[in-house]
Amino acid sequence: MNCPFNGSWSRNDDVATPLNTQVGKIYGEYLLLDKILTAQCMLSKEDDRPVHDEHLFIIIHQAYELWFKQIIFELDSIRQMLNEEKIEETKTLEILKRLNRIVLILKPPLSGLNQLYSVLCVYFLQFFLDGEYYFPNKPTDVLKD
Repeated sequence: MNCPFNGSWSRNDDVATPLNTQVGKIYGEYLLLDKILTAQCMLSKEDDRPVHDEHLFIIIHQAYELWFKQIIFELDSIRQMLNEEKIEETKTLEILKRLNRIVLILKPPLSGLNQLYSVLCVYFLQFFLDGEYYFPNKPTDVLKD
């Protein structure tokens, strides 16, 4: 797979230009999969007390953070369009399209909560409550307030 192209691209677009002159990257290189797929550092494993469900916890929360990053990206672009002195009709359609995209993005993460609930609380709370795990606000701190 080659690198993406500059500008809006379609199959019939003869004027699309590559972003750079380098030979195209393969899929994994372009998406930096080596970094993403090695970004799950299980603290319990490093502490020689592995908690199996911690991996699911990390994956779900990293995925949420990526979706939130995309939502912020969409909102920033919408705000930029709304800050223009005069908004053309085509821009309003683009704004609506991006707002709809945000709504669609929010649906899957909310369904992901069901997957998170599959982590047995008793076992996973052990990860938070046992020892000195690196979270300033452990669930017990929240319950005290």
